[in-house]
Amino acid sequence: MTQAAEIGAVIMPPVPAFYHRPQSLDDVINQTVNRVLDQFAVTLPEDLFARWQGA
Repeated sequence: MTQAAEIGAVIMPPVPAFYHRPQSLDDVINQTVNRVLDQFAVTLPEDLFARWQGA
């Protein structure tokens, strides 16, 4: 992974994010898909995907 990252790859483990407090499996799936789309610079409306702003 280090070598891949050094040549520009994005390492994105398939770990669900629970900081947004998902209410269903659908919420977890949507968050993961939106993170992937974000890596491809696909901009979504904030009501579909709001970036985490920190604590």
